[in-house]
Amino acid sequence: MAALRRGIAKNVISLERAEEALEDYLDLPLTRHGHQSLLQSILELRSNFSAYDATYVALAEKLDAELLTTDAPLRRAVKAHTKINLAT
Repeated sequence: MAALRRGIAKNVISLERAEEALEDYLDLPLTRHGHQSLLQSILELRSNFSAYDATYVALAEKLDAELLTTDAPLRRAVKAHTKINLAT
């Protein structure tokens, strides 16, 4: 939602396209994972990651999953401080 809001505010995308993107997102077969089981890991990652980024890192660790991000600083931190595989 933040990206859609920002795109609309900067006139990068139209409201109509943002609404279409939202509909497409809602159609995705996603699984929601709660954060409570991640809280201890998030706290343990505090030295190298923001709480926001640590949430994704902790979930990737818990699921033994690759992490997909276009955030270069997060990619560098993951490479330096974890054994998580980064998706390309």
